[in-house]
Amino acid sequence: MAIRQDCGPCTVLIEATGATINGMPIQAADSVARFHSLFGTPTRIDPAGPPAPAGHRNNYIHFYDHLGVYLNEHHFTYQIQEVGFVLDIDEAAHPTERPFTGQLHVGGITLSPSATEDTLAESSLSFTSKLRGSWSTEIQSGLPGISIYVSIDSNGRRLPSGRRSKVRQLLSVSLGLHHDPWDTTHRPS
Repeated sequence: MAIRQDCGPCTVLIEATGATINGMPIQAADSVARFHSLFGTPTRIDPAGPPAPAGHRNNYIHFYDHLGVYLNEHHFTYQIQEVGFVLDIDEAAHPTERPFTGQLHVGGITLSPSATEDTLAESSLSFTSKLRGSWSTEIQSGLPGISIYVSIDSNGRRLPSGRRSKVRQLLSVSLGLHHDPWDTTHRPS
């Protein structure tokens, strides 16, 4: 599979019936090469968290700083298990140098870096929040018995007083992709 060297802004559609990126269906975790063929060469790849013990490795985060996108590579399966779109580069858990530059359509609404939690009420997807600032829902993947988990993080902007605003900005949107944590198909020999 040829790997693209660069990818312009992408169009992401997340609906109850599935998710696509630039028209390509996203159904489950897949090889790093498949996602690199979609987005191009990452700007950087960093290990997540503190160094792993000898003989082990951490998940790796593949950053596309110019697109506002990151990929989370599972430490054992070497598969991409999460695709993230960064809306707020100052507060997101995996910040990129620029916010997401493409079109992000979630349940019939378009999310931008200025979107707030109130925007989610307009979505056709039913998001629930079990922890303040953490919204989620499940959508179909197109594969029998497998769902995609859509997660949205939010936080109030820090005010000059040091407190947080009651208006909560969306920080990032991510697609959590189902995978078998013991699958060795994509592990290097």
